[in-house]
Amino acid sequence: MTRVLQFSDLHFRQALPGHSGHAERLSRHGPALLATLAAQIAAEDPDVVAFTGDIIDAPHDLLHGTAGPDLQRVLGDAVRADYRTMRKWLDDLGRPWMIAPGNHDYRPVFEEVFGDAPRRLTLGDIALHAYFDWEVRDNTAERVGTEKDRFERALAEATAAWTVHLQHFLIWPEVPHGYPMRYREADDLRDRLAKAEAPHLVLCGHFHEGTDFVDLGPTRFAVCPSTTEPPHRYRVFDLAPGTATMREERMAPGPMAGRRILLIDRTDFLTMPDNADDGGFALRPDAAQAFARARAAGLLPVVLSVWNDDQSASLRWGDVLKKHDRMFLALAEAGIDQGEGLVIAIDEKRPLPAKMPSEPIVRLNELPDAVAARFGIEPEAIWRLGRSPSGGPRILGGIDALASLPKADA
Repeated sequence: MTRVLQFSDLHFRQALPGHSGHAERLSRHGPALLATLAAQIAAEDPDVVAFTGDIIDAPHDLLHGTAGPDLQRVLGDAVRADYRTMRKWLDDLGRPWMIAPGNHDYRPVFEEVFGDAPRRLTLGDIALHAYFDWEVRDNTAERVGTEKDRFERALAEATAAWTVHLQHFLIWPEVPHGYPMRYREADDLRDRLAKAEAPHLVLCGHFHEGTDFVDLGPTRFAVCPSTTEPPHRYRVFDLAPGTATMREERMAPGPMAGRRILLIDRTDFLTMPDNADDGGFALRPDAAQAFARARAAGLLPVVLSVWNDDQSASLRWGDVLKKHDRMFLALAEAGIDQGEGLVIAIDEKRPLPAKMPSEPIVRLNELPDAVAARFGIEPEAIWRLGRSPSGGPRILGGIDALASLPKADA
């Protein structure tokens, strides 16, 4: 029997400032998740560990080529540091591993750090192939050139034992999502695998909800859910002649469970009414105070930012993410707390942005239930620091009100 442990979509940020624009992706909690996962890997004792993409959450300025030379250098160095952290973690597992890039990875530095990672691995009579595919245009991945040639060879060389294909993007099944999940040539890849004579196992990530096994001919397809999102899942596959079983495990409760959260309204406590010269948000001189007072009160500070405020309402989603990335970089350069998360929300009493992203965005009237669901905690563990009366009864109008909260162990 050969055991494969798969995890996916970590969206890691440590040297990189800030957070994913999607609150449920706990980018800055990657070290805690990796420590738990390493212990699980030791207990599961797989023959190989597979990481199927979105290793980091690269800033949109890098992904879209909108960073000037200085910003590109600063962000590129941070990406390099985070990839090296991940490379060391994988090496320290003391067992074979394979990796594939995702759409949130930054190609030049990924290939610098992981260019020598194993692309083909043989374990007994099992062959594993990791594909370095990328989005080409229209946010859609393509399997072209060398990777297409490798796929053809994998089909031609397949034997009666399992051939495992590891990648970020989906070939099959079709899944409900507004963002392109499947390869541009996914139907052709699917049909080739469905008509194969030997058994194949196709494992990917990208679709954070995940899917169960879907069988077509001798091929089994499965999508791993996101590891960064509660309940922090990974999968274990046991392969033997004629059989492939899948088991999904949860690392819940996760790094934020049992903690109390303070949502800090960006417009009230962190940023000025005017935008910064670099297109981000201009910081208030006392921006550090809210973070410090929250931690002193035993709460984890989380930035709450309203997309459709006067500074951002006209921006598309990608530009909103760039704006927040630049704000967090300014916080980091000033030596100010990054907080434990970012919630970009919509004020339902104001005009909505012209185009919403594929994933649902929190409404202020849904706080704190929606935020609790994203962080894997209880709504009673969430307070909000802001001067707006909307957003529920657990709102504190000023920093001094933190002193009135019960102690964490009360």
